[in-house]
Amino acid sequence: MATSNSTNYSVTRADIIKRALRIIGAIGQGESPSTDATTEAAQALNEIVKEWNADGMQLWKYTTSTAITWTAATATISIGIGSTIAQSAPMRITQAFTRNTASGNDTPLLLLSKQEYDILGNKSAAGAPSQLYYAPPGAVATEQIGSITLYPVPDATWVAANSLYVVGAKSIMDFDATADTADFPSFYYNSLAWALADQLSYEYGVPYSQQSMISKKAADHKEKALGYDQELGSLFLQPDPNWGNW
Repeated sequence: MATSNSTNYSVTRADIIKRALRIIGAIGQGESPSTDATTEAAQALNEIVKEWNADGMQLWKYTTSTAITWTAATATISIGIGSTIAQSAPMRITQAFTRNTASGNDTPLLLLSKQEYDILGNKSAAGAPSQLYYAPPGAVATEQIGSITLYPVPDATWVAANSLYVVGAKSIMDFDATADTADFPSFYYNSLAWALADQLSYEYGVPYSQQSMISKKAADHKEKALGYDQELGSLFLQPDPNWGNW
């Protein structure tokens, strides 16, 4: 028997909505939902996607920025499509480093919380930055904008010789149109359909016993998808050097 030799299966917004409506019995096999049903289901689907941004580390959404060129004597620069750094703003930054453009050597930056940045001393001190504070996107705008603050404030000497790179989790893309494909790995497709069915079952008055089953299936499928989303790495343990002195 021959295999397909293909792994490019994908689903669109329309596919997810139709399957979710079939699960709750709102449409039958081969049927298409009404325009209103599609619009309302698309709203629910996008709200699910927005909520799933809060699930924590999603390795498939973590990316490294392209080289960020800084401006001397500037502490804070905005990041987001249409802003100073015209790249998609990450939901969070987990790593940052600078790269010397001549030698190619990378130097890690210490990530600060807002409190840690607020209690720094002279925030106008200039030099080679060693620390970074990131304020993630907040309220929805045309494009969400975050801001990156370096400390000390980069001086002209550092700016001329270095670029900044940040590693962070990008927001999951919206379903804006019927033909939009899911911005998820394929192992999330099942969980998307069942999660949407779970949301819509309340709106469509599905009997409670069936709602309970759908909710359990939705939770199971999402747990399976999230279970794969783990980074492989080494774990090193060593005794505390002061253990015998307590």
